Amino acid sequence: MKVPEIQEPKPLQQVEGRIEKEAGSQALSHAARPLQQDLVELSSSLDGSSTRKLDEAQARRVAALKKRVQEGSYQVDATMVARKMLSADSGI
Repeated sequence: MKVPEIQEPKPLQQVEGRIEKEAGSQALSHAARPLQQDLVELSSSLDGSSTRKLDEAQARRVAALKKRVQEGSYQVDATMVARKMLSADSGI
């Protein structure tokens, strides 16, 4: 089999602003499309007053626990601690 002589490829010509038809609609080619930027918006489902109420409720629970610890009436449930440590949610 004889292999024909290989010729250098012709240089590519860049085409800008070319319009292509895709499935019956017109769309700009990739080179002519305007740059599109990503946009990320973060929102909170809680407003300031809701957060403040949750903080106050947590502060009350902590104060009640501190009081029970100081009085010596707080009892740790060892079984509950062991279950939490061994559960999938513990991260251990």
